[in-house]
Amino acid sequence: MSKKDKIRPWDKKKSSTGYRLERFSQNKQILIVCEGQTEKEYFESFDVVTLSIKCIDTRGKSKTKLIEVCDEKVIEFGRKGTEFDEIWFVFDMDVEENKKQHTDFDEAIAKAIKSGYKAAYSNDCFELWFYLHYNYIDQPNLRPFYYGQLSSLWDVDYKNEGKKLDYCRKIGDWLLTDKKADQKKAIQRAEKIHDLHQDLTYSKRNPVTNVYMLV
Repeated sequence: MSKKDKIRPWDKKKSSTGYRLERFSQNKQILIVCEGQTEKEYFESFDVVTLSIKCIDTRGKSKTKLIEVCDEKVIEFGRKGTEFDEIWFVFDMDVEENKKQHTDFDEAIAKAIKSGYKAAYSNDCFELWFYLHYNYIDQPNLRPFYYGQLSSLWDVDYKNEGKKLDYCRKIGDWLLTDKKADQKKAIQRAEKIHDLHQDLTYSKRNPVTNVYMLV
């Protein structure tokens, strides 16, 4: 059987398992404004009793623009009678490292906090969070490294296939059912590297992801 024809465990799943992580005593409403579809599909795979999650994919808008989109959505949902207990932004750095992108990253986090929102950021990329389900890392890397690692772990060309919508919808369940993946260790690893860089500005913290706080 060729690598292309190989049946992966996530191809065998008949229905979504979802994450069952926490039970709330009250029905909690959370708005998550994401930079792309990978993040949106991942968080929508969570299945938490009495918790309602609304995810918005801003389709690659600038990080500071996410704040404006969020303000608009809060007003829009407010008119429909929906109020959120927590509002999160999920975004990461860009591959090309230049002054403008670093500034945009830092300003977006500061602006989110000032607006009373919460920021789940990753440097260099959101895929660092996936990788931490398998291994600990504290050395700086850019996304090609994580794409390559996930390609090997998941038997998929992650850069070209893993970013497609069909695959994005499977990642949450795959991380839950893959015996090699461990969410509890991912949280511990993410917290450890997050604590290592507290004295640096946000854009200089690499590797780092505080997505574990939202999870």
